[in-house]
Amino acid sequence: ESGDQVGPAPARRWGRYADGREPDVGGFLDGVEDFDARFFDFFPKQAEALDPQARWLLRSTWEALESAGLPPRGLSPATGVFVGASYQHYKDYNLSPELDAPAGLGNHNAFLANRVSFFLDLHGPSM
Repeated sequence: ESGDQVGPAPARRWGRYADGREPDVGGFLDGVEDFDARFFDFFPKQAEALDPQARWLLRSTWEALESAGLPPRGLSPATGVFVGASYQHYKDYNLSPELDAPAGLGNHNAFLANRVSFFLDLHGPSM
């Protein structure tokens, strides 16, 4: 998406913890809620708790493979997945404190590459 992504912080992003010390502007992507949970084999509650970085990674991986003319479900099982990501503040600002352990654990960045590997049935290095 082109254009300036820096602007006012959406109320839904920082509203729960806003105490005057939070910046009132930042770089925010629209549509982070847009995720085809069924396509990516997530239950609705799991998808809601899933950090947008993971959502975008899964969707972008699928789209990149399609754009390259590679069948996403036809890659060599030995294919490796290597991912770098920033801190996942999404759960800190947007999720209920009562978030269950599996959803919270699954939100850790250490699992990003593993999510892609699992979804595409890849068994190569995944980190």
